[in-house]
Amino acid sequence: VDWGGVFAQVEYSGKKWSAFLTGSGSMTYYQRLDYFKKRDVVLDDGTVVPQIVGYNEVYYTNGTQSGVAQNNAVITTSGDTTIINNPSGADYKIVNAKGYAWNSDKARTAQTDRKSFPGFTVKTGANYNFTDHLNAFVNIGYLVLAPRFNTVFDNNNKEIPGVKSQVVFATEIGVGVRYPKFAVNFNAYNTDWKNKPPYSSPTVTIASDQYTYDMTGLNTTLKGIEVDFSVKPLETLELMGMVSIGDWTYHSSGVAYLYDANYVLTDTIAYSAKGVHVGDAAQTMFSGSARWEMFRGFYIKPRYTYFANHYANFDPIYLTPVYNSAHQEVGDNRDHESWKIPAYGLLDLFAGYEFSEKVGDDHKIKLAFNLGVTNLLNTFYISDATNGANYDAASVLIYPGLGRRWTAGMRLMF
Repeated sequence: VDWGGVFAQVEYSGKKWSAFLTGSGSMTYYQRLDYFKKRDVVLDDGTVVPQIVGYNEVYYTNGTQSGVAQNNAVITTSGDTTIINNPSGADYKIVNAKGYAWNSDKARTAQTDRKSFPGFTVKTGANYNFTDHLNAFVNIGYLVLAPRFNTVFDNNNKEIPGVKSQVVFATEIGVGVRYPKFAVNFNAYNTDWKNKPPYSSPTVTIASDQYTYDMTGLNTTLKGIEVDFSVKPLETLELMGMVSIGDWTYHSSGVAYLYDANYVLTDTIAYSAKGVHVGDAAQTMFSGSARWEMFRGFYIKPRYTYFANHYANFDPIYLTPVYNSAHQEVGDNRDHESWKIPAYGLLDLFAGYEFSEKVGDDHKIKLAFNLGVTNLLNTFYISDATNGANYDAASVLIYPGLGRRWTAGMRLMF
């Protein structure tokens, strides 16, 4: 990966108003080198023959005929004809052949051409202080980002066709209240994310054959509200809480293009993921905790967190009509909602004690102990899941969360 960029920012800060404007431009170049593949050969006319010679092999060609002499092959000549007898596989007779050895200056590490992706970002925001205790803010951003590297090239150094840059438009508004014993923050956000890439090279298996596919216009909308607060009714007691409610959905439909192992277009499949929720994270969360200093230096902090509206991961390529072996439509998974993981709550408990001893006239040694128990009640829960064939609990692949865990520590400061 080669990357270069420029960045600029302007800020203004006054008693009531503060604002900023940032802009950036970038260029990302991707190229994949694979040291475990056979080596490429660059012919005299500049033509690249990819992944053609392995260890102790020689590639022979006359421009129209070609063949590889394997390691331990028997090579003889008869006039202007090169005869290759390989220990296995095909033998060759090539007239006026020129050879390119695996270790010659014409052989190189298997590699792709460089692929470039320009990008830029524009972000701006402002904050207004109504009083010393009340403020409001707004942020807006527009981003054009390079796709992930592993969606540009596959593991065979093939370029995946149709890859597009990501486009993100995000807005956020918020309000904050601050007092010595009370503080609360509220914000609402909306993010439209176009051409969001998958986490890996997308493949699908149809009738035992594996295909790579390109899905154009895989778009999502992420919106929600977040609130966090802190209350200190006593000097020794602080209450904290957080609420996050989101609605993250796909709103894409179109055609997926299927390519075989040689990246030849073989078929198309219509898909639709409109209104289907994004998986991999709980979209509703509530959390509450209390930190109580029972006596000087010793505190306990219980925390409870509730997770809901968490949907299983899925691949939108499967949101298509369902066909049997006779290619008759027997079902329709278009716009099929993902399986929802059961909601769950976790109770954690933390405690600590710290004390200090004076050494000399102006120096102290501090010793701190801490103890933490996560998932105190040893609750069984599903932390993540991937949809199965029927989008239900019977076919889903689940990942159970961790049980009760203990941690303890000691810190010495001097």
